[in-house]
Order: sequence, then structure tokens, then C-alpha cells
Amino acid sequence: MSAWAGDSNGYDPDKHRIFLETRRWPSSVSLTDFRLSVTAVDQGVPGSAAVTPWASQGGGRTTWAVDSNSHDFDGIVVGLEVQ
Repeated sequence: MSAWAGDSNGYDPDKHRIFLETRRWPSSVSLTDFRLSVTAVDQGVPGSAAVTPWASQGGGRTTWAVDSNSHDFDGIVVGLEVQ
């Protein structure tokens, strides 16, 4: 999971962007499946994580990620779950 990301004042960002940095995968590690998650954060309080289906299930999109009151989130947390 990432730290929560917001705009410069930590209040109601207008947009977010995600970057993917790739590195050589260690030969000692075996990856069998993965999925992504996104969590909306409001005033430092995270909502419930919205997750994609597992890659082995064809992947896809998450449900909508909302904060605890479904109104004006301040930032997001991005997650990568690996098996």
C-alpha cells in the first residue's frame, strides 16, 4: 500500500495520476497472481478499499472508491496485492 496521496494543501484534490515504475523481477521470487486496490481518504480517515478482480480472473476495474461519508475525499491510497 502506498502512503495516502493528496494535493498540496491536503484538501479536495482536482485530479490524481498514477505512475508505474518497472524493475527487473528477482529470479528468487515467484509471482502467481496480483490485483490492484484504491482507497479514498477524507481528513486522514480511509474508506473501504475497492479492488480489481485477480489478474488470473481476467482483471478488470474496481467498484467506485469512496471515503467514509462518500463526499469530497482528500486523497487516495493505491495498493498492489501479490500472491
